[in-house]
Amino acid sequence: MQFIVVNDFKFGGVIRKSGSVLTVQKKDVQSEITKGKKQIKQADGTFKDGNWLSGLLNHCTPDDDEAELLIFGEVKEAEEVSEDDRIAEIYAEMDKLGAAYDRRWKLARLENELVKAKKLNGV
Repeated sequence: MQFIVVNDFKFGGVIRKSGSVLTVQKKDVQSEITKGKKQIKQADGTFKDGNWLSGLLNHCTPDDDEAELLIFGEVKEAEEVSEDDRIAEIYAEMDKLGAAYDRRWKLARLENELVKAKKLNGV
């Protein structure tokens, strides 16, 4: 099963960097799921689920349908976003961060530069 690392964290004795792909065996994912979620007490005295207690599930998103089905019980349909729309979104984010970019860059380069800009700005 594959996961995309969203935030840097330590897993399996190694620090995993954001943006990297992490491959984990099914039995390891199942053991992480059994750790459960943090219980948050609400004002009315009831509890609701918070973040996962597992570093893997708290800092990563599933990259394949099998992992998503195992964790959430269903596979969410991905929205189809055109490449031009995604590029426009990245331009807007880069402008908001005050980061420089070149309009000749393709989508892959823009995504990489956006990750760098977010790290530099602490986002």
